[in-house]
Amino acid sequence: MRKLDYLWPDRAPQGNRLRLFYVQAIAERHGLPVEAVMGRCRQREYVLARQEAMWVLRNRLGDSLPRIGRLMGRDHTTILHGIRAHEARVSA
Repeated sequence: MRKLDYLWPDRAPQGNRLRLFYVQAIAERHGLPVEAVMGRCRQREYVLARQEAMWVLRNRLGDSLPRIGRLMGRDHTTILHGIRAHEARVSA
């Protein structure tokens, strides 16, 4: 599977596996292990990948902030901050 296939949900598995598929694709694109993207590490490269994953789950799948938070082990306000930070980086 190509690295950018996560942009087309019709090529990905369905259900809860779909969310992890997106996170895995983003981790691979950034050259990071999935555990690091989902983990607590605050190094810049992990944070950027994590925030991108939050944005993708919100905007591509329409997941709620609490649902993304449960998946990533964070509070919904942390998810909101991550999404806004990613959007600010992309629009700048």
